[in-house]
Amino acid sequence: MGEVVASAFKRVFDVVAKGYNGLMEFSSQLKELIENVGRRAKEEIIAGLHRIVQMLSSLSVRIISTFFAWLSSIKRIASDRGFTMNEINVKLNPITIEKVTVLGFPIPIPKISMPEVSIKFV
Repeated sequence: MGEVVASAFKRVFDVVAKGYNGLMEFSSQLKELIENVGRRAKEEIIAGLHRIVQMLSSLSVRIISTFFAWLSSIKRIASDRGFTMNEINVKLNPITIEKVTVLGFPIPIPKISMPEVSIKFV
């Protein structure tokens, strides 16, 4: 009778051990999956931020080139009307980035202010 009880305990122990090993393997795979998802999400966020920086850089270049083209046309118009541009003062405020947190991730929001221009004609 003792042998039957010992055999039953051994079978129960084997089933529990297999379940535990299966659970440990599942836990290990789940941990690896979570790490991979986290790594991938981090890569995507960094790539997204990189694209935003590139777009802001491109936008800044376009704004500055458009601004200088506008100043050139002002100079031409003044010249056509007999005026000479004597002095140009331009104050460009830097683009600032404000961070807004969405779902735990910081999202950069650019703040662009208009340049201050004063022109003196003679």
